[in-house]
Amino acid sequence: MFEILTSEFSYQHSLSVLVEEFLQSKELRATVTQMEHHHLFSNILDVLGASQRFFEDLEQRHKAQVLVEDISDILEEHAEKHFHPYIAYCSNEVYQQRTLQKLISSNAAFREVLREIERRPACGGLPMLSFLILPMQRVTRLPLLT
Repeated sequence: MFEILTSEFSYQHSLSVLVEEFLQSKELRATVTQMEHHHLFSNILDVLGASQRFFEDLEQRHKAQVLVEDISDILEEHAEKHFHPYIAYCSNEVYQQRTLQKLISSNAAFREVLREIERRPACGGLPMLSFLILPMQRVTRLPLLT
């Protein structure tokens, strides 16, 4: 239980970096079209919301039972009722990757702003791509943690 709580907390923090540093960057937004911006970030805010609800339910269980033996009911409920944003986000991956590659190779303004953002301490020296792929990684790792 502790491992899944801490990993979900860390995952949320990384998603928040994606949102605050990249998605909400006015400078980055100014270098792309509305469609490109959508392809890059899709419904990441919905994914973050689903993660926050999942974490809150896990945290409530942990507070109610210090020695939690089973969270399968929480995982099942969220998988069935609240994880649909992951489907949309992961389905967009092909567009996301193509758009990012195109922008990096052919849009100098985007490339420069992206480099500046990636150098910020909040990003920990990681490229935007490492933040964009987090939801895909999370859905594959979650069953391994339970």
